[in-house]
Amino acid sequence: MKPTALIACALALGYASLASATGPSGQTTRYRVTEIDSPADAACLPGHVVRDIPWGINDFGGVAADHSCLIVGPFAPVVLTTHGFVWSPWSGSLAVPPQPDNLGTHVQSFNNRGEVFGRELDNSGSAFGFEWTPYGPYERVFVAPPGCGRIDVAVAGSIDGFSLGFGLRPDASTPGSCATVKWLIRTPWGDISEGPSGGQPWDINSRNVAVGDAGSAAVRVHVPSGWTQVLFAGGATNFGRAQDINDDGEVAGYLSQQNKFCGQASAVKWDRDGRMQSLPHLAGQVSSRAHAVGDDEVVGQSGPGLYCDQPYSEDERAVIWKNRRATDLNSLISRRQGVTLTRAVGVNSRGQIVAFGFRNDEPLAECPVLTWDEDDNPILDYTPKCRNFHTFVLTPFH
Repeated sequence: MKPTALIACALALGYASLASATGPSGQTTRYRVTEIDSPADAACLPGHVVRDIPWGINDFGGVAADHSCLIVGPFAPVVLTTHGFVWSPWSGSLAVPPQPDNLGTHVQSFNNRGEVFGRELDNSGSAFGFEWTPYGPYERVFVAPPGCGRIDVAVAGSIDGFSLGFGLRPDASTPGSCATVKWLIRTPWGDISEGPSGGQPWDINSRNVAVGDAGSAAVRVHVPSGWTQVLFAGGATNFGRAQDINDDGEVAGYLSQQNKFCGQASAVKWDRDGRMQSLPHLAGQVSSRAHAVGDDEVVGQSGPGLYCDQPYSEDERAVIWKNRRATDLNSLISRRQGVTLTRAVGVNSRGQIVAFGFRNDEPLAECPVLTWDEDDNPILDYTPKCRNFHTFVLTPFH
């Protein structure tokens, strides 16, 4: 965190330890569950779908998440709007401050310095990578040059001040073209350089080692020197994604089949030397993704693997892997919570996990589907119903 106010914020992000507990029917309860409240949005249409989706948790228990809901749109009857926010157990939720002509923000991470990284979308549809400090400055750190489509995102930052992002940039092999997505690296003194092409970074640790993908490959990069290690080369039908790295250099990710973004997957972990270990699916499931690695656990999801057709499928389940054994996280929380966890996305050095899922007894919400007729008139189908999704922090009992 940055000095003064940020030091106080870091202290506020601590958590309390509790004794072990046993849930109903003798179920062993390993985690206390805390539901995160997102900042209120008066523009949300009542009775329509709301999603609070987390993206990560820092070592002080601070969570980066997005609040999405349907609102009356300027160019359509309804649109889905997203606003990023951060949460801590003592100070609650704090929204990324809206910028002029801003349509929304998406947060990607919240590091141990208290810096938040993400994407800002303006009224023209352009995206910029931003860095923001709660109660401090907001800055656009990645902005595409003229002539390049603006899809920039700031992804993560190290405690030494290196920042990562990605966006479209010119390619020397095709002069005048901005068709290549490249890693973007910002030094602590503000200089920006380009990294691997054809993919994006996902995380960086305290040793300034980053992980991500480049084309079909999963890679690990020492940012100051540019040294790059290919963790999984991939090919025409197999793709690797390195999703998260801890301070020991261990990496969590997955291998996708047929399609880099939508294909069924197999969760994997790489050790500090780059050796890959396969992680099993939950029993009866056909796909899994590992999203984060802690000191002795990996977390993610397992299920039918319909990642693009049904990105918020009720049939996915949040998973923790220990010693390469897959366990449904729902079996480690009290049934009295009345929630189903569908995806775990982050774990910190204290073993806290951030996940999302739904409340079992919450009524289904309206999630209208927008189409257009032959005269370009909007048509809303209010028949579909779906779950509201919420963010939960799981704190281990000690």
